[in-house]
Amino acid sequence: MNQNSWITQGIITSCKHNTELYKELQNNNNDNKQKHISSWRKELSIIPEPGTGSDNGKLNRKKRKIFQKYRVTNAREVAQLTETLKQNVQTKAQRIRRYEKRET
Repeated sequence: MNQNSWITQGIITSCKHNTELYKELQNNNNDNKQKHISSWRKELSIIPEPGTGSDNGKLNRKKRKIFQKYRVTNAREVAQLTETLKQNVQTKAQRIRRYEKRET
């Protein structure tokens, strides 16, 4: 008796289709990484350099939201947050470069 006799042609077709969709999702993963990178870069541009002040109310609201998101309370944590975001951007960009290099 065949062990896989219960697998019908419809199930096989469905599995192949799902495999193709999964592979497409894996290939589109770069778009998600690019979105992460762009959001981190936006946050980095909003976070002030140490010693500079801003009178722009809209910028201050965005800055407060970022500080709440990452639970930043003092200047030391701002510097640490800046470094963390820069490292995240570099890491994701490196993954994208590796992936593109692998495909060529």
